[in-house]
Amino acid sequence: MIPTFSGNSKRARNVNLSGRINQNPFAKAGNNVAAVGTQNAVAAAQQDRAARQHERERRDAASRIQKAWRSYAKDIAGKSVQRQQWDVVEGQGQDGDQAMTAADDARTPPPPYRTEKESLDQLRNLLDFLDVRREDDCERLDRYFARADTCLKQIETINDADTWISSLLYLERTCLHILDRGHGLSEADQHRILDIVLRIILYIPQISTQNAQQYYRTLAILARRFGLRAQWVLKPIQAAPHSLVTYQALSRNILVLPELRQAFQDLRTLGKEALDRIFNNIDAKLLGLATSQYLQRIPHGNYWLASPKEAPQRLALLTHIIYCYRRNIVTANKKEYASDHDFVVIAGKLLSSLVDFVQVESATLSDSEAEVERQGKLQLGEFQLDQINSLIDHESVAGFMTQMIPHVQNGSTPNLTIHKDDTRMMASYILTLLRMYPRKGDDIRMWLYMGPLKGQDTTANRLDVIEFFWRAASDTSVFTGISSEPRSAVQFLKSRTMQAGTGGSRSADLHQQQEVDEQWRLILIFIELYSFVLKVMDDEQFFSTYESTSQKNALTTDDIKRLSTFLKHLGFTMYYSAPEILQTPAAEEIQDFKTLFGTNQETNKTGEVSAVKRSTPYIAGVQGMTLDYVKGLVNSLVRAIYERDSRRPFLPTDHWLMTSRFDMTNFIDAVVEEEERRHVVQIEDDEDQSDEEPVDLEYAERTGLTGTSQFQRHRRLAQLQRQQRKASRKRYLQTVAPRLEILQNMPFIIPFKTRVQIFRRFVFLDQKKSRGGLDPDMFHMMNPANGRHQAKIRRENEFEDAYNQFYDLGPALKQPISITFMDKFGTQEAGIDGGGVTKEFLTTVTAQAFRTNNDGINMFVENDQHLLYPNPAAVEETKELLKESGIKQGTDFWRSAIQDLLQRYEFLGRIIGKCLYENILVDVDFAGFFLLKWALTGGHGQAPNESGYRANINDLRDFDEGLYQGLLKLKNYTGDVSDFGLTFSVTDTITIPQSLTGLPSDRRTKSYDRELYPGGSMDPVINTNRLVYISYLTRYRLTQQPYQQSSAFLRGLASIISPSWLRMFNQHELSTLIGGSHASSISISDLRSNTIYGGLYVIGDDGLEHPSVSLFWEVLHEMDEVDVRKVLKFVTSTPRAPLLGWKTLNPRFSIRDAGTDETRLPSTSTCVNLLKLPRYTKKKTLKEKLLLAVNAGAGFDLS
Repeated sequence: MIPTFSGNSKRARNVNLSGRINQNPFAKAGNNVAAVGTQNAVAAAQQDRAARQHERERRDAASRIQKAWRSYAKDIAGKSVQRQQWDVVEGQGQDGDQAMTAADDARTPPPPYRTEKESLDQLRNLLDFLDVRREDDCERLDRYFARADTCLKQIETINDADTWISSLLYLERTCLHILDRGHGLSEADQHRILDIVLRIILYIPQISTQNAQQYYRTLAILARRFGLRAQWVLKPIQAAPHSLVTYQALSRNILVLPELRQAFQDLRTLGKEALDRIFNNIDAKLLGLATSQYLQRIPHGNYWLASPKEAPQRLALLTHIIYCYRRNIVTANKKEYASDHDFVVIAGKLLSSLVDFVQVESATLSDSEAEVERQGKLQLGEFQLDQINSLIDHESVAGFMTQMIPHVQNGSTPNLTIHKDDTRMMASYILTLLRMYPRKGDDIRMWLYMGPLKGQDTTANRLDVIEFFWRAASDTSVFTGISSEPRSAVQFLKSRTMQAGTGGSRSADLHQQQEVDEQWRLILIFIELYSFVLKVMDDEQFFSTYESTSQKNALTTDDIKRLSTFLKHLGFTMYYSAPEILQTPAAEEIQDFKTLFGTNQETNKTGEVSAVKRSTPYIAGVQGMTLDYVKGLVNSLVRAIYERDSRRPFLPTDHWLMTSRFDMTNFIDAVVEEEERRHVVQIEDDEDQSDEEPVDLEYAERTGLTGTSQFQRHRRLAQLQRQQRKASRKRYLQTVAPRLEILQNMPFIIPFKTRVQIFRRFVFLDQKKSRGGLDPDMFHMMNPANGRHQAKIRRENEFEDAYNQFYDLGPALKQPISITFMDKFGTQEAGIDGGGVTKEFLTTVTAQAFRTNNDGINMFVENDQHLLYPNPAAVEETKELLKESGIKQGTDFWRSAIQDLLQRYEFLGRIIGKCLYENILVDVDFAGFFLLKWALTGGHGQAPNESGYRANINDLRDFDEGLYQGLLKLKNYTGDVSDFGLTFSVTDTITIPQSLTGLPSDRRTKSYDRELYPGGSMDPVINTNRLVYISYLTRYRLTQQPYQQSSAFLRGLASIISPSWLRMFNQHELSTLIGGSHASSISISDLRSNTIYGGLYVIGDDGLEHPSVSLFWEVLHEMDEVDVRKVLKFVTSTPRAPLLGWKTLNPRFSIRDAGTDETRLPSTSTCVNLLKLPRYTKKKTLKEKLLLAVNAGAGFDLS
């Protein structure tokens, strides 16, 4: 034994009773017989001592038992005597315990007590021995109630009423306590005891509300044992119809039962009928008031409101409250309860607590992801779904706006202070609805924006809802603080658990945090609403100054400037300082990242890998309102405002830049370093996806495994693990790559030229990785043409040959390729591909692919401004051709034809990606809405439903000007919209090419009607839903109809250019990146100062140009813009200047002499951007020969 320090410095005595001489515990044991004998004696002594102690304890226990039994026997005997005495007084005989049961059949109604004193004395005597578990005592109690009925009915007016009441309350509590325990009681016994309680409630209805909580709690216990009866629930309510205490007890104990309808065992009524009977006999508004008061007293973070275990109870309470309101407060088909303050409090509080535990609709996820998301969530029954879904319609959502939004009188400014609490409560409720119903988010926003239905609000001068929330949000300290200083957002966004202090300061800190949360709700609901409004607001209305609310933007230009500043600061802080906001140290994130990719994983008792749950802080105290979701909201709105400013500038030039927040000297190098880290994470992500075991569903279904819990559990567990690893990688990137997060989500705060330089650095590094660590120039030198991917391309068949020979390369198309052009006679054109032939190949392929084809299906079509976008009808046109050719739908040939079309889109995306990758400008102009999809596709960022591409009415202008103008007229129509006869359906028109159908030369059209949603053709478009119609139609035309084509193109583009790189640019910047700037003219002086000369044209020591070179520049200066671009395309294969100036052209623009023969035409070597110019002596000759060569369109044979 190891000694321990006892606090006493004196060494303890060491008494040796073993008889051993050797005190070393580690010494080898000997064979000393005497020592063994001594040990046995000591052991025997210890056993004797233990036996004596056990005997003493046994005697003491027996004594205590005998004492308890004697006391119990004495108590039983005493109570028996008391029963006999009570029976004697009652005149029931001398038979003691049997007195009340012997005369059951012969009993006559007993006479009332002669005096109140006699009645009270008998009650006291009865309570001294009463045991309601005994049948004879219950008989005595019945007799007493029968005789004392007159006194009990007048109990509040008789003498010594307090004694009577306290005695009855004691009896009631005793009965309820016995029912709670229920040991040894039959169902009949429990019914009999409950009847006693109900009789007491009838005698003292108001006073018995003191026991209402205990009564309904006991009733809930009985419901789980053998069921309920409606009369048991209603008796206290009917006895004290205005008691909030009783209603609150009912709400807290009975309405929280998930299986309440099934609990009713009254044989005369079904469960639903019993429930209806209850709700028909209670006051819904009193129930709502009592419940809301109780819920408002529950502090945020309380176990009952936060625990997943209690979620079924919260769900039951919510659905029962909704059902009660629907049955009691609905008049003339109007949901008046929607504007009830208490109802909104209850729905908001309970819905908010259920967001993470209930899924009322499947989110926009794939099947596997949706399955994972539903894992662990409550499965709602038909009754529950019906109640919760009743909250989602125009009348319910907008009805309470009537009471919440103040009215403007005589042009005065309403006092928003008096509406502060209601406004914040409404914001919390709507935010919860948006989180609960993501697919109906736009509908909810639209209903709020439009306000109450006709007839719900008779006041015409109601304050505009956007203006109302803008005033409320912009007046908060959160809005003001962040607008002034971006760093203040960190403290405003931090979790309450880390902010709260201890002791006396904790309460104040929590109160302050609650105030901040309420302000956040106002800000977030405004962002939600204004984001939707901008989707249906055209530019004319956005910049309008009309006073009419239907034509006016609720925010002025100054307001929008304030809003954009706030959003810019908030977004910047959320992306750049995410780890600090989440209070996650970088070391912890890195460790967590490494742990998830390590081999050591925790396992639970069943051997499965356990899922490590991380607590996610919620913004504004709203369940499900994560930092990522708020990022998406802010990013969506700030991008929408930025796009407006890009189309029609109205903000200062440097308004969007935030370069002062960075060290711009080393910014590019820092971003490149972060991209390297992201690349490592991406490799891990790809490996994680490739490690996913394919599920043989056919085998699993054949063997019956798909329905087994083991198979499903294995799949769900694997999916959850992958999601957790992905989330960990994301958190890791937020920690170590903040600049990259900014560039992918808020790129406009960094200058465009800086982002272009970053893009080119990204490409350069990727080229080195894919080419064995060699930079492109070195790779070209070490790998001759025969070491590349080679193809022979026929003139006039560039796209078809390229598709057939290069599609199978996939992402490997980013590797260098070698092109040999064949003329129309099958002869190989001269020229070595040093890069120039590839450039001509790419530009020619794109020109041919985007060219209108009158003989076949056009992959791309153009709008009135000649801007290109994928043909929305291409897939349907292909299907129609297959049908007319006799091909049956679903056959292998059918699927192959559709797949081939989509593969062509994918290949064309790769070609455009290859042009960007090789820094080759192409003369192609895409529509803005299509380029927006590039910029908002593929990010690993936030709230994909919100921050991804969201079609809006302004994008329709680039799609179809006529459709855009028509929807504007519909939106602003002042009459009855139903006059147009529109429904929520659309007519698609496809054009069938002549050459594949054998029809006459004219192309034939065919129309199909499609519903915008199931049953949409039966729903007319009216004034109250026209915004929804515009939103649905816009979304269909821009996203749903061309979905397959756009997705295939973007998939091909992403295989060459990382989508995260494209997120650094908006649609206008991407257009410039692809084809150069249309607006700026070619700078001849910049080109001249960055030109290299060879041969006799080399500038000598005198610094003078050769006369022929001088003539060339004079001719170029005199040419118009069109001819200048032709010359540039002749030399460099592209008609546009590099984005960052001619100094970035690689190789540099060069001119070399080509002899003295002035009859010869100039020629080029596009591989090195070289113009071979004969030594012309006359300007006129040089211009004629140059234009002739440029317009000849010949290939490399001219060299």
